[in-house]
Amino acid sequence: MTKEQEAILRSLEETRASQETARSPLVLLSLYASEVLSLILFALLFGGYLFVFDRRAYRDFASLGAIFAVIVMYVIFISVVVRFDLNSYLVPVAFMSVMTAALFDFRLGMIATVFGAALIPLITPLPPQVAFVSLLAGATGVVGIERMRARSHVYSIFLHVAGAYLIGVFAMEIGQPQSITVIASKASWGVANGLFSSASVIFLLPVFEGLFGRTSRFTLLELTDLNKPLLKRLNMEAHGTYHHSMMIGNLVDAAAEVIGADGLKARVMAYYHDIGKMFKPEYFAENQEAGFNKHEKITPQMSALILVSHVKDGVELAREEKLPPVVIDGIREHHGTSVMAYFYQKSLETDSHSSVNKDDFRYPGPKPQSKETGLLMCADSVEAAVRSLKDHGPVHIRNMVTKLVDLRAQEGELDESGLTLSDLGVIKEKFTSILTGIYHKRIAYPGQDDETPQEQGSEGSASVVKSV
Repeated sequence: MTKEQEAILRSLEETRASQETARSPLVLLSLYASEVLSLILFALLFGGYLFVFDRRAYRDFASLGAIFAVIVMYVIFISVVVRFDLNSYLVPVAFMSVMTAALFDFRLGMIATVFGAALIPLITPLPPQVAFVSLLAGATGVVGIERMRARSHVYSIFLHVAGAYLIGVFAMEIGQPQSITVIASKASWGVANGLFSSASVIFLLPVFEGLFGRTSRFTLLELTDLNKPLLKRLNMEAHGTYHHSMMIGNLVDAAAEVIGADGLKARVMAYYHDIGKMFKPEYFAENQEAGFNKHEKITPQMSALILVSHVKDGVELAREEKLPPVVIDGIREHHGTSVMAYFYQKSLETDSHSSVNKDDFRYPGPKPQSKETGLLMCADSVEAAVRSLKDHGPVHIRNMVTKLVDLRAQEGELDESGLTLSDLGVIKEKFTSILTGIYHKRIAYPGQDDETPQEQGSEGSASVVKSV
């Protein structure tokens, strides 16, 4: 059967169906009811996934609104393609995929891709191969978003999606009785779809961020730029805190990758979590000169007030600088409701136990509410403690990492973070591996005395970290 004959038969069938529908209101009603019911079932299935795997979305109506808006826009795009009889490979599943992944995460982006592709044969007369090619292109776009580590790489998303369309269209159409010119034409429409989807995401993301209070991966990437004025100011006014934050950024990014958390989000939180220390940098150990400690001249209660204030000051500064909510969450949650044990014990030594209130030495919280802030809490305490060790041997580092991570879990600080016992085991191994590599001792070179390697080795390597 030729293409012309197929078109004639399809036209005849459409004419027959339209005439039959026009004569029977019941048929017309049933057709609309079928489509509406299909969309309702689709929405229930998608909502069920969110309830099982990402229940936090139901506690945030803005997030639900953003997801709903993306789905509505996608359905509108499908309607335009069908209504105006455009090329079937212009259905922009990749738009839904990339937008969802950029606003939320990799997992939600992939499930949106699956549902978006499944919706094509459900509500349109388009051939099934369109759904498969769209699924391939959308999934590739999500992978491109996940691997993006600089805003300049945004154009790689278009290349990912366009390449997927080229491969998918040729794979699906090469076996059909049509010329290579027709196949190339369909593939070019797929490339155009990739360009449209990518451009739409770039254009609409700021709108979605403003309307729904979301923080996209593009915004997070901008915040990792170390030339940002706030980070440069942190480096100038609290140099030790700056390097401490950079170190933690490396720790949480590496650990997040192996437990399925968002490494980029965790790194950004780490960079900005201690910006409140800029107001009184000399009261924090990483910024103090050797042999000089201002806390020796004040009471433990006053010390606790100063340390707690860096959380409040950090939140206020972040809001002034219009940092996104995810960064503010990192500032508020990285200490949780933990107690400043050193100053609490010091207060017990100088005052009667009845006059000392443990809550006076407790951070205000809340406890970490995500895997990323849970990671940040663990890395913050571990990095500071390992830096203070006199012996940076692998065994001592491992013992300290294990002790502190387990302590945070036993205190209940990680109960609301979503981190599992399996995650904590992986985190401890990753932290130990990285910190051992940082503090390793160098070998002695010929011609050097016995003390020189030690001075340039563990102490030399540690000197960089001691400034943290």
